[in-house]
Amino acid sequence: MSEEVKDTENKVDNPQADIPQNNEQKGKSVQESIANVVEQYSSFRDQVRDSSLKRPSAKKDLKIKMKKNKKSSGFLLSLVTLAFLLAILCGVIAYIAKPEIDAESEKITKQIYDAETTYYNTFSKFHFFNETSYDKTLGVNISKSKYFTAYAVVPDEKKENCEIRLYGATDAFSMAYYYVKDLINKYYPLD
Repeated sequence: MSEEVKDTENKVDNPQADIPQNNEQKGKSVQESIANVVEQYSSFRDQVRDSSLKRPSAKKDLKIKMKKNKKSSGFLLSLVTLAFLLAILCGVIAYIAKPEIDAESEKITKQIYDAETTYYNTFSKFHFFNETSYDKTLGVNISKSKYFTAYAVVPDEKKENCEIRLYGATDAFSMAYYYVKDLINKYYPLD
């Protein structure tokens, strides 16, 4: 018989024959096993690290999304703050400009009312018309007005009288716009 066959028979008959008999051989096989495990662990760790470098983890994705959300919410907050400050500024400007705008409004309204009264006394009816800056029948021209761009004369609800409507600086935002426009024209005239 060959040696391999004898060796195999010995192992079958005596299972203890394969186990190293002295402690030195046992230590070497344990060390080899530990070295094997350590090598497998290192290889696994390297694979995990390499894969994590290619694809960010879920935590990294979440952090990136949070940073983007912070930027967009910061921008939105800035816009809302700016709009709020502009609304307050328009209110303050309108409050400052109101006496001057009211004075001009009364002057134009009185001029139109006087012309309508004269027209009524002559023709026994009011002269009604839609929005315009100059009416040749009444002879009232407000094109040089600072705060108003047009006017209209419409019948009142009972049709017994006329109602005068001015267009231009009628709310806080338009009052602020025309006031600032007038200030700019005063210090930097276009003419």
